[in-house]
Amino acid sequence: MTINGETSQRIEKILLHLTFLFFALYVINVVGNIEGLEGGLGKRRYLTVLWVLLGTYLVVSKAKINWTFFGDNVRLVVPVVAVSVFLYVYHGRAFDLSYAKYVLLLILVGSVVCQIKRFSLREFFIVNSLSCLIIFFVALYQIYGLGYLVPNGDLNQNIFACLVMIVGNVSLFAILYKGKLKESECLFFTLCGVLAIWVMLRTSCRTSYVTELVLVSVCAYLAYKKYGWSVSRVIAFLVLAIAFMVLILLTSPMITEDKFKAIGIEIRDFFELEAGESTGSSVGLRLAMWKAAFAEVIPQHFFFGVGDIRKLDWLTLLPNSSIDRTFLAKLSHFHNEGINTFVMGGALLFATCCWLLSRLFSVAKSEPVLLCLLIGAVTWGMTEVAFRHKPVLIVFLSIWLLYECAIRNSRMQEGHKDLY
Repeated sequence: MTINGETSQRIEKILLHLTFLFFALYVINVVGNIEGLEGGLGKRRYLTVLWVLLGTYLVVSKAKINWTFFGDNVRLVVPVVAVSVFLYVYHGRAFDLSYAKYVLLLILVGSVVCQIKRFSLREFFIVNSLSCLIIFFVALYQIYGLGYLVPNGDLNQNIFACLVMIVGNVSLFAILYKGKLKESECLFFTLCGVLAIWVMLRTSCRTSYVTELVLVSVCAYLAYKKYGWSVSRVIAFLVLAIAFMVLILLTSPMITEDKFKAIGIEIRDFFELEAGESTGSSVGLRLAMWKAAFAEVIPQHFFFGVGDIRKLDWLTLLPNSSIDRTFLAKLSHFHNEGINTFVMGGALLFATCCWLLSRLFSVAKSEPVLLCLLIGAVTWGMTEVAFRHKPVLIVFLSIWLLYECAIRNSRMQEGHKDLY
C-alpha cells in the first residue's frame, strides 16, 4: 500500500495540529490528578503523547521544522546545556540532566508548532486564558466540592502557587495589548488572569503576595511608560490590585492569615537560637539554609558545586547546622534560585545561568508577556525555587515558546524585524 502526496500532506497537517494541541495542554502540569477526577492524562503523562506525536510528525514530514526558530533558541541554551553535561561527568553522573532534555525537546516542539502561521497573539491568549479558567474551576471544585481549606491541584502549595502565578499573570498582562487585540478581548483575557490570580492568592504561600505586588507594579509601570496610561489611571489600577489582595487575605482561612502573622516571630526566633539549637519554622529554615550555604557549602565547593542536592547525606555534611534535623535529612533545595544554582553547580553553573538570564531579558525587553515571565520567576526565586521543579520549567518554557511562535508570526505578517 502506497500513500500519495495529497494523503501524506493531510496526515502531516493532522500531526502538526495534534502536536500543537498537546503542547498547549501545559495547564495539566498545574491541575494534575484531582481527587475524584482521576484517570485522565494527569501531571506530565500528556508529554509522553506529545513526544510520540512529535517523533511521528518528524518522520512523516522528513524533519520539516522552522530551523531559524530552532537555531535561535538552541544557541541561547547551548552554554547551559554544555555546562550541565560537564557537571554530570565531573560529579560521576550525580547531576540531573533531565532539565536539559526537557528544554531541548520543547524547543524542538516549538520549532514544529511555529509553522502554524494562523497562530497569533489572539490565539496565544485564548490558550492561556482557557488554562486560567480550568485552574479557577478546579480550585472551586477543591474548595467547595471537596472541602479543601486551600486549592493545590495535587501539588505542594509552593509549587502549585508558582505555576498559577505564571499562567495567571500572563493573561493579566493582556491588558497591555490593546493596540494588537480588541478591547473586549483584552478585558476578557485580563479577567481570566484575575480569576487564576485569586486561586494563587487563596493558597497558603506567602511568596504569592510579594511576587504579585512586583508584577502588578511592573504592569502599571509599562502601562504608564510605554502605553500612555495617565497617572490617575495607574494609581487607580494599583489601588484596586492592592485592595483585591487585601480582601483575599482577609477572607482566606486562618491557615493563610496565621502564616503572615508568624513572620516576625519566626525571624526573631532564628536570631535568638543558641549554639546547637535548630529551627523548623518556615522563615527560620530559609535563613538557616542560606547561612549554611554561604558559610559551609559554597566555600568548600566553589567552582563546580556539589551536584545533585537530593543524593547527598546532609546530616553528615552539616552536622552543626541550625536546620531542623528531620528536614535536613531530606533536603532537596535551598529555597533560593541563585543559592540553589551555586550549590549545585558552583560558580561555573551560576555564571552561565546569569549570562542566559541577561540574554533572555534582552530578548524580553519589548515584550510584556516575556518580561512578566522573567520578573515573576526571578522574584519567586528570592525565597523559593522555580526551575528546580520540572512542572514549573515545563509551563514556563511552553508559554515562552508559544508566545514566541505567536509574535514571530505576527511580525512576519507585518514585515517587522524578528524577535532575536
